[in-house]
Amino acid sequence: DGGATVVYPDGARLVLGPGSKARLPAGPDDDPGRVILDRGVAQVRAGDRPVVVPTPFAPAAGDAGRFPVYSGPASSRVQAEEGTGRMTDP
Repeated sequence: DGGATVVYPDGARLVLGPGSKARLPAGPDDDPGRVILDRGVAQVRAGDRPVVVPTPFAPAAGDAGRFPVYSGPASSRVQAEEGTGRMTDP
C-alpha cells in the first residue's frame, strides 16, 4: 500500500504512511479539509491555522510545527517534532 498527501490552502500538509487507513467526513456540517485517521501514521505539518486529526480514541491537534500522529488498535498518540502537538479531549 502507498501513502497519500493532503495539502491545505494555508500550507499545512498531512502525509499518510503506507498501510494507514483514513477517511474524509461526508456530512454537510463537516469540515471538508478534515482527515480522520483510523489506523496507521500521519505526518502533519501545521500551516497558518491549527490542524486537528481525529482518531478512534481522541483527536490530535497542533498549532505549529511538525508532529506525527499514530493510531493503533488500542490507543493513539502524537509526538511533537517541531512546535506543538498534543492529544485533546474527545
